[in-house]
Amino acid sequence: MRLQDDQGRPILRRLSFVPLKYNMPRRKKSPLLLAVPVLVLALSGCSILDVNTPILPCPETKVLGDAGSFTRFRDGPGRDLSDITFEGRIAKTIASCEYSIARDSGKGTLSVTMNVVFEAIRGPAARKKNVSFGYFVAVTDISKKILSRDSFKMKLNFPANVTRLERQDEKIILDIPLGPKDDGSGFLVFTGFQLSGEELKFNRANGQRLLR
Repeated sequence: MRLQDDQGRPILRRLSFVPLKYNMPRRKKSPLLLAVPVLVLALSGCSILDVNTPILPCPETKVLGDAGSFTRFRDGPGRDLSDITFEGRIAKTIASCEYSIARDSGKGTLSVTMNVVFEAIRGPAARKKNVSFGYFVAVTDISKKILSRDSFKMKLNFPANVTRLERQDEKIILDIPLGPKDDGSGFLVFTGFQLSGEELKFNRANGQRLLR
């Protein structure tokens, strides 16, 4: 995972695990611009409390279509519902953002805090009670040119007699450098699973199944 970058590209940080319904504590402000006066604006879903503060947008977050789910089968040629071991999908992403802007230059940092929520099903052919998978988070400009892309791994454990669950992974913070005329509307954040060639081919032919 990339923790620093001296070429003005987005930086991704992954924080400690938080459970799905946990109220997240406020993150400490970045020391990046402490040497100069800064304007700090915190937004959640691009809304703010002070009506006198300029409204600055958060980047739009998207799940990459064909990479939004995975379906795994037991060994062999079977591809029926009875052959499925695990299915998973990205249920949603939860994001908020904070601007730190130098008053003199107008330059600064846009920090996007996000969590990815996964839904998974243990299928009829599963013999074990856990599934591991990889996923990625990518920042692009508005033309979808990739500015940064990082991969993460997650493991889901199914309790006894549970075949469907929803889990939220660790908090991720994206630090995006801003020029004087930049704001969140100039960026997109994409999330998707790291899929094998076979899994991607299956998705393109069948879409998101989740044992339907």
